[in-house]
Amino acid sequence: MFVRGEAGIGKTALVQRFCSEVVGAQVVIGACDPLDTPRPLAPIADMVTQLATAPTSLTSDDVARHERFRAFLEVLSSSHTPVIAVVEDAHWADEATLDLLRFVGRRLGGVGGLLVVTYRDDELPAGHPLRAVVGDVIRETTTIAIDLPPLSREAMAQLLTEAGRGTPDELAELQRLTAGNPFFVTEALTQAAKAVPLTVRDAVLARAGRLAPSARRVLDAAAVLPTRAEVWLLEELVGVDDAHLDACVDAGMLRPDRPGTVAFRHELARQAVIASLPPARARTLHLGVAELLVERHGPQVDAARVAHHAAAAGEVELTRTYAVQAAERATTLGAYREAMAHYDQALRVADGLGDVELADLLRAFSQSASMVGREEAALEAIHRELALRRAHDGPRALGDALIRHATALLRLGRNPEIDEPIAEAREVLEQLPPGPELVHVSTLAATRASLLGDHELALRLVEEVVSLADELGSPDLAIDVARARAAAEVRLGHIGFKDGFRRSIAIATEAGLDREAAQGWVMFATAATAERDHPAAAEALDEVSYLAVDRDLDFHREYVTALRARLHLEQGDWPRAAEQANQVAEADDPTRQPHAHIVAQTVLGRLAARRGDADPWEHLDHAWHLAAGTGEPMMVWPLVAARAEAAWLGGARSLADELHGDAAAVVDASRHPWARGEIALWRWRAGILRDVPDDVAAPFALHLTGRIREAAERWEELGCPYEVADVLSDGDETSDLRRALDIFDELGAGAAANRVRRRLRERGERDIPRGPRPGTVAHPAGLTPRQAEVLAHLCDGRTDAQIADRLHISRKTVSHHVSAVLAKLAVDNRTEAAREARRRGLVPGDAEPSAPT
Repeated sequence: MFVRGEAGIGKTALVQRFCSEVVGAQVVIGACDPLDTPRPLAPIADMVTQLATAPTSLTSDDVARHERFRAFLEVLSSSHTPVIAVVEDAHWADEATLDLLRFVGRRLGGVGGLLVVTYRDDELPAGHPLRAVVGDVIRETTTIAIDLPPLSREAMAQLLTEAGRGTPDELAELQRLTAGNPFFVTEALTQAAKAVPLTVRDAVLARAGRLAPSARRVLDAAAVLPTRAEVWLLEELVGVDDAHLDACVDAGMLRPDRPGTVAFRHELARQAVIASLPPARARTLHLGVAELLVERHGPQVDAARVAHHAAAAGEVELTRTYAVQAAERATTLGAYREAMAHYDQALRVADGLGDVELADLLRAFSQSASMVGREEAALEAIHRELALRRAHDGPRALGDALIRHATALLRLGRNPEIDEPIAEAREVLEQLPPGPELVHVSTLAATRASLLGDHELALRLVEEVVSLADELGSPDLAIDVARARAAAEVRLGHIGFKDGFRRSIAIATEAGLDREAAQGWVMFATAATAERDHPAAAEALDEVSYLAVDRDLDFHREYVTALRARLHLEQGDWPRAAEQANQVAEADDPTRQPHAHIVAQTVLGRLAARRGDADPWEHLDHAWHLAAGTGEPMMVWPLVAARAEAAWLGGARSLADELHGDAAAVVDASRHPWARGEIALWRWRAGILRDVPDDVAAPFALHLTGRIREAAERWEELGCPYEVADVLSDGDETSDLRRALDIFDELGAGAAANRVRRRLRERGERDIPRGPRPGTVAHPAGLTPRQAEVLAHLCDGRTDAQIADRLHISRKTVSHHVSAVLAKLAVDNRTEAAREARRRGLVPGDAEPSAPT
């Protein structure tokens, strides 16, 4: 259950009231911290202390993250007492907590407990990671969202009346200043004067100002403690007795929280109080908190909490020490975003560190940044680290930094720039006995050689370190070697490349290296897609998706979505191809995952060119901007082919011009039979192909040698309908041209269909089909207007007979329309069709369909 709304809207009040009225359930509540960098899994730490018995895998730091997540799911699945777990203020959640919510939210079917998550939806920018979590989980049938609205005008009038006010002017002013926000309204109505305060801060401080000085000191101390304040800490910090706490509670400022703690009635009130503190007073309180926490808890202290207070107090050494400790724990828990933030916090106070210590800190930061896809930030840190390593460190540390430098450049698609760090790393590492760094740099060099088209060199570089990798016995080295060899074999067109990728995946799986296994499947899927082996590619993408769900590894999400879009394009499911490509294209920062955006924009460009209903060049030029200079055949070849196709279908640009230059040379150098075959086809159509190459994939070889129907049969076997029609459109038989036209019309390939119509007219043919109706082309799922009507009735839960009555058509006709709708939405039944239609915005509303009677 997501409970969401703006600050002060009443989320916590609603949840607390609900929990207080539930009989026979155990309620556990955990809150996310409004710290500069939140504590990893802070809500779980809170809940553990409230559970009668907590599984050891939920409390120990020595268990794998997914095992900890499964332990939490087991708590919710208790067969003895139903459990209500509340995670408050998820807009402040750390990465590990967000991953926990995604993990559990996908697995709540059949679970007897309830997970309630509150968050401020007005504080989530477009790229906030919680949005992705909510988007994933909200699709589950076990998830419900409640959006809390402001108080109505009638409700505010009632509250005014109960407060002894209620003139129309007072109601209008209250509504204008508070917009119906319950917290703002409550604060306004607590004032003795009838005038509404100008701000909530005024109201809170007016209430605090009525406290005695001793009670106000307690309030100020509590204000520097986010979420809740331990009574023992307040006693040590400012001296407190029950009377002081009671005064704060009676004034409506604090409320009793869990045993031994108090909390502000609302976070907005705490922020108002802390903003009013003189800076020197705030620093003193923060320093006191940091020192008392360390003194009481020693090595077990919550390092993130100490770092927060030390930073607020301006204590450099204390901040740096505990920020690093917090980062290390966050890394252990898989909260890499928080680890990066803590390392960044430590780097901001790194003055006085030795050069080697600073280099080590930069290394740790770059690794955590890379784990969350922040390669530009990682690269900047590596540049600083390299300067220090060269001046003050040994060859092994320098070689390691150079390898990470080249890897970051490779991930960013800046491939030509990796030559220098690879060469320097090999030179540096030659000073040392052979070790793991040599294996890493050799496999990197092999990758670069493959990208440059020198695949024999790539294989030699790999073979040089195979025995060393075996001798060292490290799984990550064996994975590197297997992948690099398979990647070179792909580009040489060797049929055994899949075995190499599967070998690397098996090693990673056996070693428990889930991220490496996912990366292996991604590479496998890329290679299989290039060969139009759609079943193998779909299997690999399903494996990545399984790992993403079971281990919550969403790093490859955009690329997997883009690759699925390409599969759908080639298999003729164009609506879904467009939907998934647009998901990627609309992401905030394409430079973070450039390969995903190149694939997605290429798909969108090809769709626009083939349909003829939009300008393809915006997409293709964007993709070209990202792909320029990568030198990666798997990225460049489909884009060159797409640009050639757009020029041929649209006529706005020269087809021949698109087939010259560096990009086409990259494809020629790749020796990949599918890449060379597709580019050869476009050169043939442009009239610039002298001889048919020997080493091209069979469908292209048949096409280029005039064996049109054999080529069409090959494409049909591969499940590529557009390519079937494309081949037939080059034939001389009228029956072939008419079949091509039928396929193009069915796909909605208006531009390609029009070319065939012109050929048929030139041959004097009559009764040429006019093509799909405009409404069909315009519908995002390719439905006809009648099919769209049937879908709407289907979503309302109506039977075939009821739909037939409504539309005045036969039940048999309705049945045909329903079958067509299911096929176009790629679903198996009516319930899935309704859910898919609502997910894609094809019909209004969020409700599930009624069950037909």
